[in-house]
Amino acid sequence: MGIKEDLAVRVSFGRVFLTGLTRFTGLSMLKLCRYLGDSVYGLKSIAEGCFRLSRPSSFNDPFDCDGRADGLCGINPKYIVGEDAYAQMRKTPLGLIGICELRSVTKQQWDSPMFVDNIARIMCFTRETASIKSHMLFWSHYANNGRGIRIHFNIPRQVKDVYEIRKVKYVDTLPRCNLDKISRMDRDPEAIAFCDNRIWTKGTAWACEKEYRLRMFVTARDPNFVKVDKASGDMFLQIPAEWISCVDLGPRSELTILKPFIKELKADKRFTHIQFRHASKDPDRYRYLYKEI
Repeated sequence: MGIKEDLAVRVSFGRVFLTGLTRFTGLSMLKLCRYLGDSVYGLKSIAEGCFRLSRPSSFNDPFDCDGRADGLCGINPKYIVGEDAYAQMRKTPLGLIGICELRSVTKQQWDSPMFVDNIARIMCFTRETASIKSHMLFWSHYANNGRGIRIHFNIPRQVKDVYEIRKVKYVDTLPRCNLDKISRMDRDPEAIAFCDNRIWTKGTAWACEKEYRLRMFVTARDPNFVKVDKASGDMFLQIPAEWISCVDLGPRSELTILKPFIKELKADKRFTHIQFRHASKDPDRYRYLYKEI
């Protein structure tokens, strides 16, 4: 893929420490697809070489990246107010009430998917080998009723912790954690494992997606892999053109609008290897056929 070296990093729950350069001799690749509702945005993302990473709290499923914490919140208030202020609070009844309130507030924050926003950004995919029947659902649910776009990627599974790709687990029970046993949220292994489990877990109702997720920590700053919008805080994954193999336009795509964008991409040497196709209904069966544009 032309990637010869990358930054080796050590990750500690949202903190990234640079430890030097490591050579790669080979990378395991995943063939994944991503559906987008806005075709123009998708084609522009290809041209610009970057795709927006989502905040976990913005997913359409309210349970996504959720979890349940048992017991009091494990964040010791002394790490919130400082050790001196915490020592003073413990000396008075009002101070002890304040400590309890701090625990309660931080527990509510910990339970919320918004807490995970402070840790990671995510990009969702499905396997390229998903069944033909699944395509019908995906085009309808995730590509603006068939007006959107599907992009095929060949992505390295992991580039030394700059990002990580895993298959989503589908279960019936929410991830849980006993917060009374946790000392510090940013360092305790149990807290880290709980947050990680929330990112890679969904309810069984979504099992048809066969989803894979790419996770990037919010602290990632390597310009070879991520771009950050300073105004909005949005993060974008830098994707080389070589990672994209095919682009499918949905069965209800506005071809007259999209063809000029495709023509411009085809004229660029970086994208000559990409196959562009248009999905259409099979006249005899419940499935889509794909014709090269």
